[in-house]
Amino acid sequence: MMTQDVSVKKTTINDFERIYPLLLMFNSPYSREDWKRIFNYKWDGAQDHIGYHLEKGGGIVGFMGLVFSCRYRNNHRYAFCNMTSLIVKSEYRAFTFLLLRKITSYPDTIFTGLGPIPESYNLHRAQGFVPFENYYKILPVINSLFCSKKNLFIDESKNLLNKLDAENKRIAIDHMNLRCKSILFGDKEEVCLFIFNTSKQKHYGLSVTKIHLHYISNITFFNKKIRAILGFFRTKFGFFSAVYVDKRFFLKSSWILLFSKGIEPAKIRTKNYIDEIDVDALYSEKVLLG
Repeated sequence: MMTQDVSVKKTTINDFERIYPLLLMFNSPYSREDWKRIFNYKWDGAQDHIGYHLEKGGGIVGFMGLVFSCRYRNNHRYAFCNMTSLIVKSEYRAFTFLLLRKITSYPDTIFTGLGPIPESYNLHRAQGFVPFENYYKILPVINSLFCSKKNLFIDESKNLLNKLDAENKRIAIDHMNLRCKSILFGDKEEVCLFIFNTSKQKHYGLSVTKIHLHYISNITFFNKKIRAILGFFRTKFGFFSAVYVDKRFFLKSSWILLFSKGIEPAKIRTKNYIDEIDVDALYSEKVLLG
């Protein structure tokens, strides 16, 4: 499609070299190899392209990355797509609608935006996107003091695959070669797979480990065993660490020490097909960029 010599085209891995200078405008901590991962993933549900870009005179002036995947719930396959890296050169911002309009080409796909900037948030809201999360819960590992972990088994090895159902096994395999980590907790009755990554941040001169939970396979188990789970993370990452989890996954009452942190703008998604509890950061920029 062409408007005033600005055309919108499908983006493939072969376009990376031309688009990379545009990605540098984000002034992010990500390296060249980090960015390349959103061009070169291989998951069920992937398309023949990884988004769309704007061209003018042979040069690229805008880009919208799309990370396609699929999930299975109750024997039904859902198509997902995480929108990432929407960036348009300032003099061509009026043509952003050409990129966003492409989303309507996928009426049966659930689109998510996990970290939209205010401008793109407003544009997507005008398209009918809805907020689905606006808070993190921060759970310091000190909540695990005086809690026994003896009733849990913990598996961080590749052997955990043998203890998973088909869908969670697929999820774990898909994420094994990325920067995120997988761990399985369980007892005699049930198991829970976590996929997470960590980052460091200074607080009052102390180095604090932030444990970002991207996926929790069993929300009930997580909330029931939360102190023991925090105990494992305390042992692994030290006393000055905390779990960051989206508010909708945390069901416990106020007896546990926690903090809240707003997400601004909120995470957004299209309204179709699925409950917000089943929308998470798997198969997204969060795990690809690390």
